[in-house]
Amino acid sequence: MLNYFQQKLIFKSTKLENSHIFDFKQPFEEIHLKATDGALLHGVHFKIQNPKGIVLYLHGNARSMDYWGHWGEQLASAYQRDVVVMDYRGYGKSRGVRDHKAMLEDTRLFYDYCETLFPEHKIVVFGRSLGGAFASYISRQKDPGLLIIESSFTTLAAVVKNMFQYLPVATLLKYPFQSEENIKHIRARSYFIHGTEDRIVPYELGQELYALSGSNHKEFFTIEGGFHNNLREYNTYFKALETIFNQV
Repeated sequence: MLNYFQQKLIFKSTKLENSHIFDFKQPFEEIHLKATDGALLHGVHFKIQNPKGIVLYLHGNARSMDYWGHWGEQLASAYQRDVVVMDYRGYGKSRGVRDHKAMLEDTRLFYDYCETLFPEHKIVVFGRSLGGAFASYISRQKDPGLLIIESSFTTLAAVVKNMFQYLPVATLLKYPFQSEENIKHIRARSYFIHGTEDRIVPYELGQELYALSGSNHKEFFTIEGGFHNNLREYNTYFKALETIFNQV
């Protein structure tokens, strides 16, 4: 019952049939990668002419590729970079048993794919909300040119404790997603974006994560009035991204 509860609480995924056809406008290629435990992972690679580099986009805990892919193609068009969006196990067309360590390691498959196409200094790792935990994990293991973390947290336990104050989350969580430990060891140029009115991942958790960052080149962008899921409604959000992408 505890495992079922956590699955429903953390992973608000939607699944897609393998035969699902996407309606993206940007040229793209579907990626199918196999994990060491046999899990089959799916992603989409958006391609542009003469790209400046590539973005590995790690999305939040809800929906799947049919939603996040549209944001991926917008990133590709706006910032003149190829963009790879991956779906986690149980999301979209990705299959496999969910396991904390295995899910984090899945990110390496897509990072390595990006590295076959571009040198590491041309790779941008961009993690949003839950994706921030995946982004901090792979950025500690590898050495991307730039890291962007949006609306993310120090640990998932801190988020759950904020939502359910009386649950003993520290001892019960099977998916801790501890960015606070990884972020200390990341040396890549790092940027953090967070809305002041975020009720799901409080603004203060984003600030704490920024403070813990071991990068010598880091910056925090505050989106005044921004909630968790509406930052794209603010011009200041896109100004922040423009500033960030001009760095590489």
